[in-house]
Amino acid sequence: MNSLSIWKDLRPFSVGFDNIFDHFNNHLEHTLKQGVSYPPYNIAKVDDLKYQIEMALAGFSKKDIEVTYADNQLTIKSVFEKEDKEDESTTVHRLS
Repeated sequence: MNSLSIWKDLRPFSVGFDNIFDHFNNHLEHTLKQGVSYPPYNIAKVDDLKYQIEMALAGFSKKDIEVTYADNQLTIKSVFEKEDKEDESTTVHRLS
């Protein structure tokens, strides 16, 4: 099954929401054409043996990110810890 056909399959059940499904479909098609992955990143060549990786990690500080390199594999993961002082009534969504 083509992943883009899901929106066409849902069209009979989306009366009044057609433009939302069209938006999702356009975004998905654009993403697939661009080969974009998340989070967005850049790789810059510094010299013959050095490269620099830049990642857009909005909402994270350096203490929230763990970077490891082992067995020829680079791993970047979140070690984000929830702060008790945060007012939960203002947080609509948080990726944990």
